Amino acid sequence: MKYETLKSIVLFLLVGLSIILTWSLWTYQPKYEFLDPSNVHSIMIADPKDTTALIKPNRILYHVDDVHYGSQNKGIIQSTIKEISSWNFYDIGNGQTRKPKQIQELLNANDRIVIDYPSKVPFEVYKGVIQVEDPSPNASFDHIVILSPEVSKDGSSVYFISIEDNRVYESHINPDRLERMFAEMEQNLEQFIEYQEIELPDLRLLYVPKNKVEMTRCKYYSEPINPSKFKNALFRDPSKVRRDDIANGEQYTDDRSMMNVDFLTGVLKFVNPRPDSGVHVEKSQAEILKQGIDFVNEHGGWTDDYRYAEMSVYEKKLTFRLFVDNYPVFNENGMTVVTQNWGEEEVSEYKRPYFTLTISLPSQTKVELPAGETVLEYLLSDKGFNPKLLQDLVLGYRLSLDTTDDNLVVLEPTWYYLYGGAWLPFDMEEVGRDPDGLGQN
Repeated sequence: MKYETLKSIVLFLLVGLSIILTWSLWTYQPKYEFLDPSNVHSIMIADPKDTTALIKPNRILYHVDDVHYGSQNKGIIQSTIKEISSWNFYDIGNGQTRKPKQIQELLNANDRIVIDYPSKVPFEVYKGVIQVEDPSPNASFDHIVILSPEVSKDGSSVYFISIEDNRVYESHINPDRLERMFAEMEQNLEQFIEYQEIELPDLRLLYVPKNKVEMTRCKYYSEPINPSKFKNALFRDPSKVRRDDIANGEQYTDDRSMMNVDFLTGVLKFVNPRPDSGVHVEKSQAEILKQGIDFVNEHGGWTDDYRYAEMSVYEKKLTFRLFVDNYPVFNENGMTVVTQNWGEEEVSEYKRPYFTLTISLPSQTKVELPAGETVLEYLLSDKGFNPKLLQDLVLGYRLSLDTTDDNLVVLEPTWYYLYGGAWLPFDMEEVGRDPDGLGQN
């Protein structure tokens, strides 16, 4: 009797245990280790910026009475863009292909204002400034030409021009708007300087300041940004990132990405390789530019006055350049540019400074630069110089580290010329030498 009772108790316990195990299997929820979304681009290093702050003209040109005026004045550019952003453009159409000579006539004839952009600007991305009543063309422009009401065929013509594509988009606005803008140009003419029109051997025209230009050599304190902020912003899971010391810097890596930090230049490079799927994904100019702006905005990477400077659709590459006092800043080690290369969906390479300019020192000196025509004469006199490769000539700053203090940077006023796709400084010591001797050293 006792044996049968014990068997019943054991059987009862086994059945109970089976029920408990079955219930546990049904209700068990494994604790998967999901990626914390707060780790992805959760760091805001600086404030985000909109397209109007990042896409700005190089300068404003005003052609009147066979005289060419130009301005890089921040106030002039801002007021011009502000006025344009209040206009409604209509009848813009799909554009027409024009011969280079016709485009040059549109750009350079009398009685017009020309707004010169550093690179192609997609209508879609710039729609916060350009209010188009009709659907925006799936295209880009690099110049806006505003005709005086006196020479416009209907008193209201504005042209958007893509020199690279030889394409012109004609639009119209209320004529009263044009009259007001040209009246304001005349009132503010003292804020412009006279420019010289120079014809290159291949019939292209360049506009440069006619007389010598005075700029300010200045120094700034540079404040480093802790690279760990970029680590936390750029890597998918910062907790799994390894840090190692390397020559003149440090390296951060996880199982697929790498970030190198160069202590000597204050530049970091984030590489995010992805296997090639073998399928080439076409992206429009608007998609590439918007993607690049959004990417930097996600971690507040606009630490100084960086502006859109260049785009390569084929390479899916973007460049944003540092500006100081409305002048572009150059450096041969990448200390003044933010560059991005894109894969199919994600950034594949991101290179940028990890410092910001803070205090401008009061000890500033004036520097007199030669007239643009003088610089061009010396460039063209070099027998090894190919005029067809000369794309632009601008005033800017050359950034270098101060020899007495690594936390100081020097901004030296310098002429720069775009030659074969690369920005090169003009050697000021060449001025005063015999031009016929250039190119022989």
